[in-house]
Amino acid sequence: MQPVAILSLNGVIMSSRERWYENFWPWHGSNEGRQKDPALVAHYWTGGAPAGHKVREIGLTGLSLETKDRWYPGTEFRITLQRTDKPEPIAENSIVVQTQVVGVTSDGVELEFVPGVAHTAQPNPAVVTHSRHVLLDGVADERSLKKFLERLKKDG
Repeated sequence: MQPVAILSLNGVIMSSRERWYENFWPWHGSNEGRQKDPALVAHYWTGGAPAGHKVREIGLTGLSLETKDRWYPGTEFRITLQRTDKPEPIAENSIVVQTQVVGVTSDGVELEFVPGVAHTAQPNPAVVTHSRHVLLDGVADERSLKKFLERLKKDG
């Protein structure tokens, strides 16, 4: 059975797989705001020795990661993005982001960013302990991610 082809909004014929990406990962089909082969590696904890994984594409909503690791769609995990074009170990050369798996490819995964939240004072610490605020502590918010990607693009 042949995959069904559908005409997209921009007039390009898309396969069913491409339509899936358009629906669940909107920036995938467009070059707008997306950087291909950025000077970035992603680090995340797997229980083994640390290793950097190549970032194939990145934009404001997500990234494409080259890895042998596989997760189910919907799985969330934290990664650190580290610039490879800046050897200085300063804070501006890396950023911690929360991600969610939205797709699996033959050589990696497609991830969507889950923005962090700005910290606000809470009157009852017990309430914060059981909220998403704690889970996303130390994770970049949308503004920080945008600034990081703008610096990456400008320097690249």
